[in-house]
Amino acid sequence: MTQRSTLRLSLPSKGRLMDDSLDFLAECGLSVQKLNPRQYQAKMPALPELTVLFQRPGDIVVSVRQGSVDFGITGIDVLEENRGDNGEIIVLHDELGYGGCALMLAVPEAWTDVTDIPALKNM
Repeated sequence: MTQRSTLRLSLPSKGRLMDDSLDFLAECGLSVQKLNPRQYQAKMPALPELTVLFQRPGDIVVSVRQGSVDFGITGIDVLEENRGDNGEIIVLHDELGYGGCALMLAVPEAWTDVTDIPALKNM
């Protein structure tokens, strides 16, 4: 890894998690400014030595693990799927108060005896 003089933060590049992350940072006094909405790089005026990169959620974990970014915000589910086995990633805070999701479970219509989780367990 090469030495850099700037810190690099990676955020989700689209969707509700991106919007909520930008809102969260702005509420902390750390607004992110993109000069062009189509760019994947931005600045944070409150921290001029920091560069913000926008990436796909799974790529954020890989980039942190490989050292091409210093830290990132992504879903804990994405982190668990992509973190690696060597403990290369440390979770500093696992609950920012946004980004919740609903878990949906579907079964084929032919499974007429399955109407709840306990019934599924007994299959």
